[in-house]
Amino acid sequence: MDLLGFDLNLADMDERFPILVQYGIYNRDLMPYKSDDFNQLIFVMGGTAEYCSDSETHDVKPGTVCIIGKSTLYHFRNCKQLNLCKIIYKHGMLSMAPPDIRQTEGVTILKNIKKDSMVKLQLSFQTFKCAKHLINEMTDAYEQSDVGRNTLVNSLFWSLVVLLMRVYQSGNDISREELELTEIIGYIQEHYQETISIKELAEQMNMSPRNFSRIFHKTCGLSPVNYIIKLRIDHACELLQNSSLTVSQVAYACGFQDSNYFTRQFKGISGFSPRDYRRSFR
Repeated sequence: MDLLGFDLNLADMDERFPILVQYGIYNRDLMPYKSDDFNQLIFVMGGTAEYCSDSETHDVKPGTVCIIGKSTLYHFRNCKQLNLCKIIYKHGMLSMAPPDIRQTEGVTILKNIKKDSMVKLQLSFQTFKCAKHLINEMTDAYEQSDVGRNTLVNSLFWSLVVLLMRVYQSGNDISREELELTEIIGYIQEHYQETISIKELAEQMNMSPRNFSRIFHKTCGLSPVNYIIKLRIDHACELLQNSSLTVSQVAYACGFQDSNYFTRQFKGISGFSPRDYRRSFR
């Protein structure tokens, strides 16, 4: 289901549980969307796009959070591997915030966000890492039907609210270096199927390739080369599951120029050869 391609109303949400979680990856413009009943937190987990409403346009990239008031008509365009997690919640839910944060400035801003408006935050890498962990736990819990599921999702929602509240109160502070690196990561996510020069990426940050690679690894947990390879292998997994392309065709479609090298990298990351991986889904 296209998470931004339909209108929600109160009937779409369990009256006993005022949170709806949706996510998806997009390479096309998304249809205009508006909800008169809900507020929304949209986390950009990967890729790039433009957020557009009647009154404003913003570039979004990994770590961008859009806090959207009800009755705001908006859409995303120029989507390139845009990975979104959308958390939809009833406006009145913030009035039920835990006592220790109910009167804080951050929660007040979330409660009083105007109709037809959006607040944009850009998370630092460390904060984004924490947010991704909470979101992954939240989406996993949301899909379960185990005892305590609603309580767990609710708890993780408030953890995210506290995280965003702290970012807002700190002035949405992100260093110039982090901002530049965010731009570069967005570029890599758009162009990983092409030949990417680490030297040219380093020059964009006025760094030597060695220093750039050190900063990149410290931030992302992988070297630039291994980060690119991981993106290519992730794409290869999708193609092996969902297409009839040969292994060589998959390799070239993902940016590898040598199918033997692709096979070695794929097995090193997944533990399976590409053919064995494909067979496991047939």
